[in-house]
Order: sequence, then C-alpha cells, then structure tokens
Amino acid sequence: MRTKKRIEWIDLARGIAIVAVVIGHSLGKYFPGYFGNFIFAFHMPIFFVLSGYLYKNKSKRLLLKNSFLNLLIPYLTTIVIELVLLFFYKIFPNSIIAPSKTSSVKEFLISSIYASGGAVKVPYFNITLIPIGALWFLVAMFFATQIFNLVMTIPLKKSVELKRSIIFLALSFIGTYSARFIFLPFSIQPALLAQIFLYFGYLIKQYNVMKHIKLWMSMVMLVMWLVDARYNLFAFEGASANHIVFAIVIGCLSSLSVMIFCQKLGKTYHGSIINSVLIFWGRGSLLMLCFHLVDLDFVQIWPVVISILVPISYLLAIIVGMIYRVIFASFWTYLIPRLPILKNLYDNRSQPIKKIFQ
Repeated sequence: MRTKKRIEWIDLARGIAIVAVVIGHSLGKYFPGYFGNFIFAFHMPIFFVLSGYLYKNKSKRLLLKNSFLNLLIPYLTTIVIELVLLFFYKIFPNSIIAPSKTSSVKEFLISSIYASGGAVKVPYFNITLIPIGALWFLVAMFFATQIFNLVMTIPLKKSVELKRSIIFLALSFIGTYSARFIFLPFSIQPALLAQIFLYFGYLIKQYNVMKHIKLWMSMVMLVMWLVDARYNLFAFEGASANHIVFAIVIGCLSSLSVMIFCQKLGKTYHGSIINSVLIFWGRGSLLMLCFHLVDLDFVQIWPVVISILVPISYLLAIIVGMIYRVIFASFWTYLIPRLPILKNLYDNRSQPIKKIFQ
C-alpha cells in the first residue's frame, strides 16, 4: 500500500506544538503566567490550522470512518489503558501508579464519556464532572472535521469564500458564546470554535499566503503575539479566553508564524539532529498526547522529581520535570509502534486495524 509523502515542515510544526503542550502542562506555579500564555496562544490552534491546510474534500461517510479510526479509536484505547492502571492501583495501592484526579471508576467513566478538557458544573444538579484532560482534543478534532467538511461541501454560488467565512465565524461565535452558560459534552464547543482555525488553514493553502509574508509582517505578528501573552490566556478546551476575539486572532497569527518558521527551519537545517527529533515528535504527536495524559493522570514520578529539586531551585525542578515528561511521552511514542495490536489501534493509517484479525 502506498503511503502519502509527508511534508517535513508540517511535522516540524506539529513537533514544536506537541512539546509545547507537554511543557504547558508542566509549569507548576509558573502557570498561569506570561510563558504559559505565550504557549497556550498557539499550541492547540496550530493543530486545527494545519488540519485545515491539508484539507481535501471527502465523502461524509469516508471522513467519518477515517476520523473514527484515527481519532476516536486512539481515544478509547487510551481510556482503556487508564482503566487498567486504575484497577491496578485499586488492587495494588502504591504511590507511583496512582490516580491524580479520581480513584472512582464511575467518575472516570462519566468523565470519559463527557470528554471535557476542563471541570464541568452541571446546571440544576449541583454536580461537577472531572475533566478527561488533554484527550479532549481528539474528540474535538473528530467533530470539528465533520462539521468543517459538511460546510465545505455545501454547494454555494457566488462569493463562496465570503459565505463560508460568515458560516465559520458564526459557528465559532456559537461555540464560544454558549460555553459561557453551559458546557456541552463531547467537546462540541471547542469543535465549533475550531472552525475558524480550520478555515484559516485552508485559506493559507488556497491563497499561498506563506509565500507572500515579508519579514516585517512576521515581526509584527510576533510582537502582537508577545503583547497578547501579557494579558491573555487562551483556554481552547473551554472555548474561552480573557479576551476571546484577540485570542482567536493571535491563535491564527501565531500558528502562521510557527508554520513560516518551520518552513525555514526545514530548508536551513534539513537532516539535522534537532529537525529529526522534532519530526519524530511531530509524526508521533498523537501518541505523545495520549501518553502524556497517562503520565499526568496515573504516573506520579513528576511530583517526586519536583519535591526532590524544589529545595535546590524551583526553576530547576520545573525544567527537569519538563524534560522528564517529554522523555516519558517520547519513550512510549517510540515503543508503541513496535507493539502488536497497540500499533494498529494508534496508527491505523500505516498499520490498519483490520490487520489485527488477519
């Protein structure tokens, strides 16, 4: 079976983004803060922007099938792995493999079904649901791509891009505005918010925007990004921000900035060690995300590292903690493709699930 040729700079961009996700979850007392705001401005938006950049019209049925296999199956597989770890903890209580959020199987399953990246208060019932964490992204991407493809395949006459822009802006507005009052299951509102980023990525490709960006434009975008980080924290999982309009604008511009940087990085340092490492992370970004969550939820090594090093220097403790978490996710990203069944469940594109039964 022939596989599609990968675009190196896109893998570089994904690599930078997924490491930013890991770092953003490892800042300890430094979050929220300037550096955290800077990271959160782009690390989730860019995945949707890149998806829009790579978009091609597909039949609704084919897209649904592919998205289920490539997004929801890894989601469910990670949930099962965490359930196994939860049962292990219940049978063999210990301080290393132990739940960070809840030891209740019922709460964990409800959280897995609701698929929210943040804690959710259920109106009228006075119930707070624990978040599923970083895996919200897979569910949001699943629904976001279905919605995006649906709109893109609507037959429109005259002013097509204008009409699409209005539709996507409206969907993003609905996602962000409704999240102020009630947060729906399955990360639907982040999926609606994502429409503007998917479409922005599509337009970048459609109009070859990156080719026309001058150095001074890149500098202006960077300055805007730096200024935004001073005041704004973009919580994509909750479809919210201190200033949501600015967050969306900067999310688009910061993603474009990283894409331009990665294009130049790919050309200038092609074949270098740093590029090879970033490409590894980028190609394995789904695995990096899933096993980073496993680390956050059930592996208590990071708190031990922090507690040992804090008396020396809190900054040193955080830096070492970040390195540990990147190494942990990288280890499993390297190992999983070499394990039977798991490699099929996590990478259906190159290792189809149907091969399990052959």
